Amino acid sequence: LERCIAFRKNNFSLSGKVAGVLAVGGNRNGGQELTIRSVQAALMSHQVLLVGDGLPTAHWGGTLWNMSDDDITQDEIGLATAKNLGRRVAAVALNTRD
Repeated sequence: LERCIAFRKNNFSLSGKVAGVLAVGGNRNGGQELTIRSVQAALMSHQVLLVGDGLPTAHWGGTLWNMSDDDITQDEIGLATAKNLGRRVAAVALNTRD
C-alpha cells in the first residue's frame, strides 16, 4: 500500500475507480474483515469507490479461509463471497462508467 502514493501524486489517478477487497485467513474468523477494512481505508484516501460482496452474505469483501496447504478451493463460503464481490465490482463499474 505504501507504493500507492504514486497514484496520489499522479493527479489521484485511482479516483472514481471501483474496487473490492478480499483477504485470506488461517481460520474462518482469522482477521480477514479487519484486514479488508485496513486496505479499504488506504483505498479511500485515493477516492476509490468501494463495494462489499453484497447479498446474501453482506461482508466487507471476500473473506476466504486457507484450511491447509495454501488451498482455498474447499472453502465454499469464502469462494461464494469472492464471487459475489467480483460480480458487485463489475456491476458497479458498469453503472458508473463515463
